[in-house]
Amino acid sequence: ASPFREGLLEGKVAFVAGGTSGINLGIAKRFAELGASVAVLGRNPEKAANAATEIGHQAIGLTADVRDYGAIRAAMEEVRGRLGAMDIVVSGAAGNFLAPVLGMSANAFRTVVDIDLNGTFNVFRGCHDLLAPNASLIAITAGQAVNPMQLQAHACAAKAGINQLIRVLALEWGPDVRVNGISPGVVDTPMWDHVDSLFARYEGLPPGEKKRQVGEGVDHDGSTATQRARSGAKRATQAVHTACAGQARHTAHWLGQPRRSKRRVDSRAMVDRV
Repeated sequence: ASPFREGLLEGKVAFVAGGTSGINLGIAKRFAELGASVAVLGRNPEKAANAATEIGHQAIGLTADVRDYGAIRAAMEEVRGRLGAMDIVVSGAAGNFLAPVLGMSANAFRTVVDIDLNGTFNVFRGCHDLLAPNASLIAITAGQAVNPMQLQAHACAAKAGINQLIRVLALEWGPDVRVNGISPGVVDTPMWDHVDSLFARYEGLPPGEKKRQVGEGVDHDGSTATQRARSGAKRATQAVHTACAGQARHTAHWLGQPRRSKRRVDSRAMVDRV
């Protein structure tokens, strides 16, 4: 059974960048199931339309590249015009691959930083004056932000930048706007089949072994863990919990992976490092 009451997000407007697949699509589905009016955005028009159909509840599918500030701003203005001021904004568009630094071009490194970090900046900077009062902004970050990982220099740099961006925005915009992050850990979406094949290549593992090693007990989509967020699930999308008004006093906060330390930034912002 869901820990969330029926209609919890009734009357709320949620925008999910990168919400056409994977974890972000799971988040969007759960928001819609709980009553929110949902818009998802991706680069592929067909995937955006299919995602909106899959979500149901009259969800909207939009197309833009988060690396293009003008395009993302226009998309969010459309959301404001069609659905109203946004109560929840999720920035989850991301790109990744496995490669050693000496096997990676400068352009490849730049591309991931541009999608993940610059894309998060573009979404959050562009939405500020389109928000409803007491809005919640949620960035999808990752363990690479704090845990160095071979073959992931680009992702480590981009996600670390996202964590710091969240902190700064929380200090500048809180407490009127809550700015938080979710570090989902491993979620068994179709992306993981690709990731597993890359680990098989670089680490000499048999197909499926890396997923088995790191994915014991993984959720099979973003929606399952969202439903279990309040009951202590550490994987995937605690997005509903983070977006709820009960979190109004918390900002610059990460949910998802084991927390290693806690320090106070100022009277308005508590920071948990994952």
